[in-house]
Amino acid sequence: LQLFPNPATDQLNLLIPTEFEDNVLVELIQLDGKVLQKRLHRTVENASVTMNISGLANGLYMIRASHEGTLIGFSRMIKEE
Repeated sequence: LQLFPNPATDQLNLLIPTEFEDNVLVELIQLDGKVLQKRLHRTVENASVTMNISGLANGLYMIRASHEGTLIGFSRMIKEE
């Protein structure tokens, strides 16, 4: 799982491994473990997913991606203005 840009301000792009083209669950998580956003992407076009993060406070967050219950990626993301 690759994230860019990182740090990010308004949008975050995720590159999903190409073998996972459907049913990818992406979660945005605070450091205390609270899930802030959760979205199931039924299809992943061009191995890429975009997240709107404009409403988040500045800080460090975690991104978790899974496919049918199996973790496919986990990464940290910095949100800044």
